[in-house]
Amino acid sequence: MGNNTSQWYSCVPKHVLTSCTLPKEPPWQEQQSLNNNHKQLIPSNQATDNLLQAIVQDDCSELQQLMDTNIDLNIPLNDNNETALILAVRLGHTNQVKTLINQPSCDKNKLNIKNCSTFDIALIYAYNQCTEVEDNVNYWEIIKILMSTSFDPICKDAMLYVVRTALKYGNTDFINQLSEIAIKYCTSCKFHELLLLQLHRHQPVFEGPMDDIFTTLSKFTIKLLCECSGSELVPIVNSMKYYLESHWHDKQNKLHVSKKLALYATASGWHWSTQYIDYISRVDPYLSSWCVMTSKTVPSLHHLCRCAYRKTLTCSVSISFEKFPQAIPRVIQEYICLKDVELLCRKNLQSITF
Repeated sequence: MGNNTSQWYSCVPKHVLTSCTLPKEPPWQEQQSLNNNHKQLIPSNQATDNLLQAIVQDDCSELQQLMDTNIDLNIPLNDNNETALILAVRLGHTNQVKTLINQPSCDKNKLNIKNCSTFDIALIYAYNQCTEVEDNVNYWEIIKILMSTSFDPICKDAMLYVVRTALKYGNTDFINQLSEIAIKYCTSCKFHELLLLQLHRHQPVFEGPMDDIFTTLSKFTIKLLCECSGSELVPIVNSMKYYLESHWHDKQNKLHVSKKLALYATASGWHWSTQYIDYISRVDPYLSSWCVMTSKTVPSLHHLCRCAYRKTLTCSVSISFEKFPQAIPRVIQEYICLKDVELLCRKNLQSITF
């Protein structure tokens, strides 16, 4: 069973439509109603026409003038239910994207008629750009902007399509570039989970080893572990199972990456449950023994303080430092951000305690 609707086909590059069967997504329901109680809007038809023209023509000056009139930025501009932001992303208008996402009234969670979010559309067109010549458009730059401002993927079909197609046609450049950009700009646990999931599920369509892809992506996982709040730790660690379940050409590479991820997870405050340890033992008995050892070892006081601080956070670690009423010494900041773990990774894991 696949998603064979004409609406979805118009969202993806035509030359690969026959190569990918997509799972059916549940009907989209609007996630957030518009709140226009304190806005003075110009007439609906005029507002739509003026805003649509400004976006299509990439007229930033006209867009700013319209925003100065408190125009509703979330009204659909066409039959595809595209808002100003969605349309600006699809057309590759980078400056307009920057302008729109800085507006508090701009709803970044709106979906188009194909159930695609702003991030999903940018991802699809970035892949299209890798396979076809697109003049004067840089969708990678737009993805960087969206990642930097905490946009999430919404439509699972979009990530499935992009990853599966890239793997099937051996487009490792796209996967690697997406991973490198995520390492530098992304803080989304949802993006991390979806990307790992699709790489794992569609590994069989790729001809060749994926060790380098997983090794590069592990740097993104480590970045999230260093910066995550207490509530974000669970989805990050749960996603790490895809590293263990995937096939590695070189088992030593797999063991090295798995140990490093386990070390960072432990340092960030993760407690290995019996169920998780049993799961790890089926993949790597040595690693499960190390996890058992860390659970039984009495932790140091400074490690407990680090875990307690991170557990209470509702934002990233680095942002929490900025909100702290007093300046935190840099050496303490680095310890809380797990800067010490990189040195520990070079040692024998059996001798490491916190």
